[in-house]
Amino acid sequence: MGRLVAEADSGQSALSLLERSDPFDLLVMDVVMPGLSGPDTVRLARRTRSDLKVLFVSGYADTSESADKDSTDPLIVKPFKPTVLAEAVWNALGPARLADH
Repeated sequence: MGRLVAEADSGQSALSLLERSDPFDLLVMDVVMPGLSGPDTVRLARRTRSDLKVLFVSGYADTSESADKDSTDPLIVKPFKPTVLAEAVWNALGPARLADH
């Protein structure tokens, strides 16, 4: 399952990428970031992409901002092994992943 990856260095940069008409299957977003937080970025992004799938990551096992995220979006805690990330991405993509096979 090959995927193209776009990288953004801030929540605002991620929003700029999402505002383009390019399709995005999944947004992997850190919860705590300087400036625009991960949950705030996702809330803004879902104004125009309501079906956006999100996987949150955090270096904090218990952070007040992680409680601020939509509880239906999965969260993995850093540090994590590549296999944990791969499984979380696979699970987050849900039925859409089957279209690639």
